[in-house]
Amino acid sequence: NGKLAYLPVPKNASTTYMTFFKENGFREVDHKDVAEDSLFFGHIQDPHVRHTKGVAEYVRMKSIDIEGSQCEKLLASGIFDVHTYPISIMYPDFYKKAVWIPMSISGLDMSCNEITQYFFRKKNIDLEIPLDILLNKGEPSFKDLCNKIAQIKKSYQALYNQTVSYMMLTDLSLY
Repeated sequence: NGKLAYLPVPKNASTTYMTFFKENGFREVDHKDVAEDSLFFGHIQDPHVRHTKGVAEYVRMKSIDIEGSQCEKLLASGIFDVHTYPISIMYPDFYKKAVWIPMSISGLDMSCNEITQYFFRKKNIDLEIPLDILLNKGEPSFKDLCNKIAQIKKSYQALYNQTVSYMMLTDLSLY
């Protein structure tokens, strides 16, 4: 859609926004084929939360039984696939120049859609996001799995901190 380039990030409402943009005339292209002077943007959330959700998604996709698992250390610190890759690894050429829209802002009672709509208004982008769209809402079993993963990460905090220091610092600075 002209000079806009959305950078989808898994576990950051990317399915919702990819669907919305396609329904509004955007086309999907490889980010490397987008004009350099485009406005690159995407969504970001707390990288710790995204990592937990990403690990949970990986566990669910691979049907890993984490109860009494011998792989807790790996679950606490793993970077497995696009659901856990840092943004700087997914978009090495674009992450610094992109505008990263936070999915929530501490102390501000606005939804991700409202924050995105505010961004569009500030950039004079004529798109109206329905406030109620959200695909892939986390069902209770997924939320329970995320809570279990978060507890495992706390149990292996030193190991998780190594992952943060080696893999997640850039995302934390973007957030």
